[in-house]
Amino acid sequence: MGLREVKRERTRRLIADKAFELFTDHGFGRTTVEQIAAAAEVGPSTLYRYFPTKETLVLEFVEDCLVDAVTWFREQPGLDLRTVCRR
Repeated sequence: MGLREVKRERTRRLIADKAFELFTDHGFGRTTVEQIAAAAEVGPSTLYRYFPTKETLVLEFVEDCLVDAVTWFREQPGLDLRTVCRR
């Protein structure tokens, strides 16, 4: 990954982390895009380039949690996710 991509990912992660902190502290409905942008030290237009809506910030968090959970399950010895996840 080149320097530009590293910086983009770092900015994306910072925006998502700051958004989650603000959502946790103030609630989703009371947190504005402007507050998130200020906390991440970017402009609102930059934030929108990474996340078109506030809802996509929540989806980013959910996706990260799911990836972490699957990774954790895969690291458990003797655990077969195909048998655990059957309905």
